[in-house]
Amino acid sequence: MIIFGTQQTADSNRAFFQRENGHAYWRSDYFESPNGAICSPQAYLIEQPATIVNPTHFHIQNQFQLFTSGEGLIGRNQVSPLLIHYAGAYTGYGPIISGADTLNYITFRAIRDPGAKFLPEAAHEFKKGPKRHITYSLSLMLPEQRKNLSRAEHDWIHPPETDGLAIGMLRLPLSTTSSLVHTAGSIGCFMVVMKGTIRFGDRQMSTYEHVFISSDIDEFEYSNGIEPAELLMLHYPPTDSTYDQ
Repeated sequence: MIIFGTQQTADSNRAFFQRENGHAYWRSDYFESPNGAICSPQAYLIEQPATIVNPTHFHIQNQFQLFTSGEGLIGRNQVSPLLIHYAGAYTGYGPIISGADTLNYITFRAIRDPGAKFLPEAAHEFKKGPKRHITYSLSLMLPEQRKNLSRAEHDWIHPPETDGLAIGMLRLPLSTTSSLVHTAGSIGCFMVVMKGTIRFGDRQMSTYEHVFISSDIDEFEYSNGIEPAELLMLHYPPTDSTYDQ
């Protein structure tokens, strides 16, 4: 399975939601989530207006969140642009509180989730099992550094775990072609354009656009577009089997 997330699609379905618990937000989906036995990925932008609270909650699927603009809090931890947050299935987190300006963040999942389970109201739906939080602040190259790249560079922000979970950053100079390598055990990977442009076949994609590639796709080739680029690589573990019981 290969699915592309584009800004054009996200702009076309932007919609406002207001929950009874006070959480108000705009949501823009980058693609229509497909039905699938193994993968049914999701990717959507949340624009949370100033001083709004998204209460503490959990999801039943693993997810990454990339904070792209604004400031605020997750629980007691400060949030600023380019923070990447991973929460495993049935792992509570939050509240997410936006500061003086709108807080924007993109949620990425390899498997579609039915929606947030707010606590304590949904505590009866909580399941025992492994809980996992990962948080990193990403650092991108300066424009001059990207311009002077002489070879492709790959760094592990979070090295692969035994179940395939990993976060990587790939930097490509001009006129470079590369191929995705899945981590052992993962069910798929989101490749997110952070800076520059990337070409996937006849598609050229720019900042925050992305592609999901499931692990049954053995070869997936890509190249940089009209300028050097930086890519965020989000490798997904399967949902822990504990939660299937």
